[in-house]
Amino acid sequence: PGDTLEEKSVPARLLVAFAGAGMNGLMAVILTIGLAYFGISMEAYLVKPPVIAYVQTDSVAEQAGIQEGDLITSIAGNNVSTWEDAQQALLINVDKPIEVTVNRNGKSLSQMMEIPEKDAIYFGGIVAPSKVIVGNISADSPAEKAGLEVNDIISTINGVKLGGIYQLIDMLAETKGQQVAVGLKRNDESITVSLAPEYNEDLDRYLIGIGFGQDPDKVLRRYPLNEAIVKGVQLNVQMCRLMVTVFHRLIMGRESVSNLGGPVMIVDM
Repeated sequence: PGDTLEEKSVPARLLVAFAGAGMNGLMAVILTIGLAYFGISMEAYLVKPPVIAYVQTDSVAEQAGIQEGDLITSIAGNNVSTWEDAQQALLINVDKPIEVTVNRNGKSLSQMMEIPEKDAIYFGGIVAPSKVIVGNISADSPAEKAGLEVNDIISTINGVKLGGIYQLIDMLAETKGQQVAVGLKRNDESITVSLAPEYNEDLDRYLIGIGFGQDPDKVLRRYPLNEAIVKGVQLNVQMCRLMVTVFHRLIMGRESVSNLGGPVMIVDM
């Protein structure tokens, strides 16, 4: 055979093709191992004990009997001590019946649940504590009319303290468009405004016209080399599973193609 790729045998060409893809995958693993070893910036809640802030309505977690305030102690037989451990264990065991053990008021309780692949991104309805931060506001929306501002933190709805974004979504659905009192934290000031969520037919839910911002509270998490190797591999596995989930949702019409993007969108994110 000659020196060009076209002149090589089919097995040789296949080897070259797989070698290129394999090196891409290997490089991704090596880079994430390095990232874990030198430090990963992550949200502060991930290093805290996994006390459930909220359980989504009609989720597999709710059906399994898991409740707000439960402290997750083990998943699928593996002990967990942080939200990072818990979310990682839930993702690894998608589409499998797993035993989730929680501490509830000093008592240890075990529940069986199975997270379908389509709900992996939501961890089966188990919500970690997070700030509900206003990232952007739509023009002429209930939020704009009520005077909400970017970087406001939505802390309560009708006096009920929010544990996270998904609790806000569920509570807005329960309003059926009725007026609600929204408690805000703006700098060091507490503010309460009234607004009526509007029904969006395309999304089939009640909205107030805001996008969510990222929590600025971060910590630098560093791992010893042996743990960094494990973490690097796990991060790549999780990303692969997430991509498969997103493409499945696209094919089934449960995800908008507008959520896909190239380098420009990546830089913007």
